[in-house]
Amino acid sequence: MHTSLNDSLIISIPRKIHTLFYTLSIVFVNSLRYGVILCISAIVAFSFPFTRPYWIPLSCAAVMFGTTIMATFNRAILRCFGSIIGTLIAACILSLHPAGIIVAIINMILTVITELVVVRNYALVAMFITPNALMLAEAATKNIEPSQFIAVRITATIVGSVIGLAGTYIMGRKSASSRLPGLITKLIRSQSRAIVRLEADKENGNVHDLQWIKEKMEINLGNLKLAYNTALGEIPRNQEKLEFMWPAIASLEHISYLIGRNIEVREYLRLSDQDLAQILMVLERTATAVEQKLVLKDIRKLDIAEIPKICKEINNLQETLSMKNIFVQ
Repeated sequence: MHTSLNDSLIISIPRKIHTLFYTLSIVFVNSLRYGVILCISAIVAFSFPFTRPYWIPLSCAAVMFGTTIMATFNRAILRCFGSIIGTLIAACILSLHPAGIIVAIINMILTVITELVVVRNYALVAMFITPNALMLAEAATKNIEPSQFIAVRITATIVGSVIGLAGTYIMGRKSASSRLPGLITKLIRSQSRAIVRLEADKENGNVHDLQWIKEKMEINLGNLKLAYNTALGEIPRNQEKLEFMWPAIASLEHISYLIGRNIEVREYLRLSDQDLAQILMVLERTATAVEQKLVLKDIRKLDIAEIPKICKEINNLQETLSMKNIFVQ
């Protein structure tokens, strides 16, 4: 039993790694985008005579931490504003040439303030963490001229923030919304596979395959929700269509929950061949309409006594997708 469990874990690791590199995954796409933009910022930083070029990719990375373009834009503005004020504060502190215990006391005060405001406002954090870092870096040198690093720090912050903001806008302004149809299609088809296995495994109960199908369905749902939330922050965005899409996503989430619960408790389905064929046909028609970005026509209501809740959500999904084309840009 122990050996079998270890074997299943070893087999599932490559599957999970493969899923992480799925091209429709918003996480995978964002990782590629961050990597490309950070490479560009590093190339710019080290191709020009910046005094401390590493500040540029650091600022770029901090700005891109936002989950949406609007969040990235806000972080860019707040980081520039906070870093400029923080650099001026650092210049005032270093102009007094602090040393020894004074540096430790100032570091403690700035650290305490940073921890107090870190959850409140990013600009306030930058205002206090910037002088703290600069003081620790510059206080060790004996020849400190605040004017030497003020312009360098401010320039590096602005350049890094601009690169991060421009790269995010150019490469990701419609990245999430354009993937929504593919992600919805993949989720519906993974739900179909889960239903088939729940019905087919009522005799032998292949636990490992069922668990993997459940995990894959949950990954598809997570990718869809992340892409949807990211699309809400895109510029420009079609707010009306995104809001209209939410009931469909909510129905898909509930279907995934109901199927996943059946898998967890090993509650296998007892469906006739006709009922199974009917539910699979409805799901495939729905997935095909979404894939082709068409309005769903000819709704076929499901009323299967063995899975009434799943049927209800699938009917709700069909009604939502039949009311308006929510995928045409």
